[in-house]
Amino acid sequence: MTLALALLGPLAFQPSCGDSTRPPPCAGETLGGHCWEYIGPSGVVVTAVAEAEGTSYAGTFDGVLRYNRASGAWVQTGLAGKTITSITALPSGRPLWVTVAPHAPETTSAVAYLSSDGGRTWQARDGGLSSQVDYHGVGISFVVDPWDLRRLYLGQGNGLARSTDSGFTWTYVYPSSADRGIDILALASSSANSRRVWAGGLTAVQTAFVLRSDDRGDTWSVFRPRGFAEDAVVAVTADPRNGDRAFAGMWRAVWVTDDGGTSWRAVVATRDAGFVRALTYSELRLIAVADEGALGLYASDEGGTIWDSLPVPRLASGGTAAASTPDGTLFIATRDGVWRLRLRDRSGS
Repeated sequence: MTLALALLGPLAFQPSCGDSTRPPPCAGETLGGHCWEYIGPSGVVVTAVAEAEGTSYAGTFDGVLRYNRASGAWVQTGLAGKTITSITALPSGRPLWVTVAPHAPETTSAVAYLSSDGGRTWQARDGGLSSQVDYHGVGISFVVDPWDLRRLYLGQGNGLARSTDSGFTWTYVYPSSADRGIDILALASSSANSRRVWAGGLTAVQTAFVLRSDDRGDTWSVFRPRGFAEDAVVAVTADPRNGDRAFAGMWRAVWVTDDGGTSWRAVVATRDAGFVRALTYSELRLIAVADEGALGLYASDEGGTIWDSLPVPRLASGGTAAASTPDGTLFIATRDGVWRLRLRDRSGS
């Protein structure tokens, strides 16, 4: 088992609730003015989540599930038998990318798959990356360049690869060839700097690192938020307004840099032990999702400097992944299904 899968081990990563003027009554539970609705699937560890054109998708240890709103049920929609480590919906909506990991000692023909029909069919699209490691590839993280949708980045249990042709061909960009000592657990593109990309992960000796590229992945600078302490960067995101500011989700904390990675400081300490597994923006509010046994949820309206711990449903289990929609609705994956969350707006309504 790779270090990356060992980190995943503890996991075993719609109509809008309202409009911007007058939200309808909450269909679920209201806590602190925030509307929570549990949509399942009950009893299923959800490893990834995405929302595309009003349809919710959940990654599991047994493929991808799609939510049927009419029936309130989740249905299998492909890649059964594989662990889904990430789901990415392209801005255009319908195309979906997933990264996968096989159940050891099984193999996988590819570490990345593309669906152009809402998950009904899937195409292997890793350009032979898994075959280069005897089909024991481990896909972990994925990001699309918002400035060029053909440019993709794929984090694996053996390094970071880039495609410039929509995934037909891939090239290792960090390191320059497959290296089982490098796990790329998180990726983020910058909407404030068209050439900047961020990545995070851990080394074979279990030290955390952050990578930054200023030339769309040609070269990379390496930073260590906690020096050589044992840790891992399992989530990363870039400030959409400040190209030098990025956030890293790590053990019991969120770390931030304001100078492009040169220096880091912890800005969130979780209540209980666990990794901050997801960082996402809901409009301009930064949300951190933690797996503390139970769900940990933290929010910042102040550029990531001031944070609040948000109340969560009593039965919500540890957080594993998150996604947001343009209207600010959050989908939070947990060890037991998915929660849909509409945050109270800044005016308090």
